Amino acid sequence: MREIEEIAMPMTEQHSIAHPERVFLRWKDVSTRIDIGQLCYLKRDTTSKSRSQQCIDFESFSIARIKVVRRLIETLSEIQLLKSYRPFTVAQHARFLIVFMNWVDRQGSSLTLTDENETEKFVRQYFRELRELVSRNQKNRNYASSIQRSILMIFKIYFENDTFGSAIQTIRYCASRNTPTEVPDDEWQGRRFSVASALFSKISDVILKFKPYPFEVSLGPTESVWLFPTRARKSPGNGEDVLAWNLNTGELQSLEYVKKKSESLNDAYSSAWSTLKNAKSHLLEANENPQAFIRKSHAVTATLAFALLFGAETGINPSQLANIGWSTELSKQINSAGVTRQKFREIKFRAAGKKISIELSIEFMPKLKQYLMLREYVLGKVKCSKLLVVLDIKGHPQGIKTNFMRLFNSRVSSLRISLPHVTSRQWRAAKQDNVLRREGPIVAARVMNHTLATALKAYSNGTHAAHLEEMGTYLSTVEKTIVRDRKRRGLGSSVGACVEFHMPKPITQEIPIQPNCSSSEGCLFCDKYRAHADSIDIRKLLSCRYCIRITSNRAKSMEEYDKTFGAVLRRIDFLLLEISKYQKALVKEIENDVDAAGNLDQFWARKLELLFELELA
Repeated sequence: MREIEEIAMPMTEQHSIAHPERVFLRWKDVSTRIDIGQLCYLKRDTTSKSRSQQCIDFESFSIARIKVVRRLIETLSEIQLLKSYRPFTVAQHARFLIVFMNWVDRQGSSLTLTDENETEKFVRQYFRELRELVSRNQKNRNYASSIQRSILMIFKIYFENDTFGSAIQTIRYCASRNTPTEVPDDEWQGRRFSVASALFSKISDVILKFKPYPFEVSLGPTESVWLFPTRARKSPGNGEDVLAWNLNTGELQSLEYVKKKSESLNDAYSSAWSTLKNAKSHLLEANENPQAFIRKSHAVTATLAFALLFGAETGINPSQLANIGWSTELSKQINSAGVTRQKFREIKFRAAGKKISIELSIEFMPKLKQYLMLREYVLGKVKCSKLLVVLDIKGHPQGIKTNFMRLFNSRVSSLRISLPHVTSRQWRAAKQDNVLRREGPIVAARVMNHTLATALKAYSNGTHAAHLEEMGTYLSTVEKTIVRDRKRRGLGSSVGACVEFHMPKPITQEIPIQPNCSSSEGCLFCDKYRAHADSIDIRKLLSCRYCIRITSNRAKSMEEYDKTFGAVLRRIDFLLLEISKYQKALVKEIENDVDAAGNLDQFWARKLELLFELELA
């Protein structure tokens, strides 16, 4: 029987691994453990997910693998600490590593990962096999690409060599199967921001100045909510305050009213009387005791609101936000922040061992300083190594968790406030979209603390309203551009047809790409271009989009992407949308055939082969 030792990731510096062959790795908020200790055994059956420990041949134990597995565990811990990845992401890297090592051991090799060149040779062979599986549609392209990226990153850190595998050809991620994070509408952003700002400002003012309960929080010109010194029950809207308090005036209800509304099935009068008694008792405690439970609870609500505001202001991800360390130096920085640009202040801090520099507007600095005072109140005499702190279920201070936005939504719901759902990734997308429009791509990437490649892949989608505004300039040309009858004249092209070759004319005065008869992209913005609402031209447009999506991640900047790839992709989507008004089922059928099965138009199929040969896709 195999002994098991579970290690929580990331490891602490003091943690020593005596028996790597026993180790299972556990990440917070990840439901399954990773059996990395199995790699110490060279023979194991991993072909079935239902198999577990009994699939290991214990006689195949390798002494040489002991040091290797110990170093792999340290590497995975370093990845999480240095790169501030989410626990789920690092766990996924560990799974991909085990997939690779399973393949290695099935080859009958005794690779120990002690020789860098030998390891790189096996990685090259494995990547070649993955490419063959993708070409035969036996492996998902993006899944294979993700495995390759994970393995290269792990071994770069494992061997402490940033050039590891640099000469190995990898599978490029297919952008057609990746949807960039959509920027939430301005109205949604404004609603969440205004609610969070109102709750933080009012609650922190009441707590820090020891103002009396109940108090009203204004959420807008015609909307407000009262906060009472009572705990809400699990079901939103059914808390004790609904019975004991007037939600419109903040006054205690009469005994007769509470009796009428009481949900007690046995003794309504007794229930109503006790409800009012408890409400008065909680009110007295809240207004006499600065450390009352309800004040602490509402202080946590204010902290969660501030975390949302801080994330929206800086654009950093939830993992970095939760790992911002606290120090007296940081406090001094906040109170005397250096000026980086007019109306901005720069703050430097460490998040999970990584140095991060952020810029805060002058308008946000008072909120940050007010939060620091609220933090002192929440902590009391307890010390905490994190900047953002809350209280656990027992009232003990602890650092904020990565799921703080879900907790904030729950608290807001219990206060009878409705909010649109916006994810943390959408907040980051909104921040980048805002900075990109004001400052340009280079500044946006620096402010967001990620690369241009990450920005292009995940966040540069823009708002739906912005896309509609851009497409609005083409609406006047739709009637003559979309042709329902193929009998009408026109010279066939790679994306449709042309009614007057070598006579290009822009469809509007301001277009991102000038018409060019030798360019498929330029053809789309020409006044002479026509697209037939039939299977031939639909497949041409979808095939063009397929090829452009594959190569779009080669853009060197956001500006280049938006002016070339982004503009063309939006134009094609616009045309397909118009064609769908006549041939919705046909467009959907061909779209699935092109994007999923890869059955491209003949012209674009040849072009895709050329792109692969040139290693541009």
